[in-house]
Amino acid sequence: MSRRTAFLALSLFAFTGYACGGDDTTAPERGPEVSIASPPDSNVSEPGELITFRGSASDPDGAAIDSLVWSSSRDGRLGEGASVVGALFTVGEHSIRLRAYADDGGTGDAFVLVRVKLPGAPTATSVIVALVDE
Repeated sequence: MSRRTAFLALSLFAFTGYACGGDDTTAPERGPEVSIASPPDSNVSEPGELITFRGSASDPDGAAIDSLVWSSSRDGRLGEGASVVGALFTVGEHSIRLRAYADDGGTGDAFVLVRVKLPGAPTATSVIVALVDE
């Protein structure tokens, strides 16, 4: 393919993209704004320890919030509602998600990280301190 043919092909592609995509003046719909009050981010827990999961959501478009659902990346669904008491059982890092569902179909998410460790297991901080003390 010659340079001239390649330039013409690219020009037509760019024009087609502009003509089809153009200026979209419609504002994207926003989903609910979600926040997690507890547990705090980077919380450390032991397997089976009860944790209070508390959060809230509101929709800037005025839609009503139908439900709030809590889940763990490792242990699955934790419960539903603004406040849930539950436990994590799998050792490791859990990404905790609070998902809000609005009555207009919109969704919004908030996340915190919870580390589940065995009792007496060292943390990165305790290992560093032990190495420094030696």
